[in-house]
Amino acid sequence: MIVDEKLAVIPHWQTDSPEDIMIKIKPGMAFGTGHHETTWLILNQMVEFIKPNLSVLDLGTGSGILSIASIKLGAEK
Repeated sequence: MIVDEKLAVIPHWQTDSPEDIMIKIKPGMAFGTGHHETTWLILNQMVEFIKPNLSVLDLGTGSGILSIASIKLGAEK
């Protein structure tokens, strides 16, 4: 799933993606794969608003995809 030209969520077996930042995750039926509307919306906003050295709190972490994306987008912790 491509969030934008900068970020993609790909299955763990895929080796490459045209986007700069890849999050590899084992696809399943649960939240956190990036396909649920709210997850996609948050990931899309994170690309725009996460800045270097920012602290991020991911409440209700399931797969951890939002925490992973935060770090990959430059958040400090």
